[in-house]
Amino acid sequence: CPQDVSVIGFDDITEAQTATPPLTTINSPIYDIAREATRILVNHINSKKSPGKLMGFNKFPVILIERQSVKKLG
Repeated sequence: CPQDVSVIGFDDITEAQTATPPLTTINSPIYDIAREATRILVNHINSKKSPGKLMGFNKFPVILIERQSVKKLG
């Protein structure tokens, strides 16, 4: 890794930094996403209406943290 295969993790856990090689990962604001999901659920329960199409989760930025577990192409 990364000569034969590239590896990318998700959630940027502490072990990603200390792995050999350090793991490239995606960092997402999991607490903000959970807060929004909870707000939608509580509104749904209180209104007894279908929440319809769930929109707005793309407002949470995700960050690619490049480390040594991937090989750059080109």
